[in-house]
Amino acid sequence: MKRRDPQDLNIPLSYLMSASSETLQGFELSRLNHVANLRKEIAAMEEQCEKERIAAEVARWLAEHRDEILRNAGLWLKRANELPSEEVA
Repeated sequence: MKRRDPQDLNIPLSYLMSASSETLQGFELSRLNHVANLRKEIAAMEEQCEKERIAAEVARWLAEHRDEILRNAGLWLKRANELPSEEVA
């Protein structure tokens, strides 16, 4: 991982340098909690991206095969209408 300048990370160094051990622990836990929440958000966004990708693939597949599907559905309905009524049920 690339080393970063603490100023680029918005770390309040002067505050932390003068903070008590308890305050430092609280700050650490707060940041770790924030990281955990961000990871949950990222996971939810990745899941949503996957759902959207699948929906796009279904749309692409339908665009490529819709005429064939409708043609076959029409043949099926025609055949079903030609059957005697007791055979349809």
